[in-house]
Amino acid sequence: MFFHGERLGSHSMYMYIGADVLVDGSRVVAILDIDCAERSRETKSFMESNEREGKVVDISGGEPKAVVVTADEVYLCPVSVGTLRKRIGGTFDSGGDE
Repeated sequence: MFFHGERLGSHSMYMYIGADVLVDGSRVVAILDIDCAERSRETKSFMESNEREGKVVDISGGEPKAVVVTADEVYLCPVSVGTLRKRIGGTFDSGGDE
């Protein structure tokens, strides 16, 4: 699991999360492995709440590997956590899970 530590500064860096979608890296709050997210009761509740609010965007083509949480939306992504971590450019710190 990876969490954003601080804002990236005055200029934005965009991260490609798959399916021709870019997100503003400064708006990324968390990147979660889908398997871990599906096992956690708290994460399931978070996802259900965001789905009811229409904030979940599935760009995975039905096979999500990661969840990218931004300040505005939650994306189900076809790209692995490890790949997303590399794309964000090391602005996330590892919590030990990958």
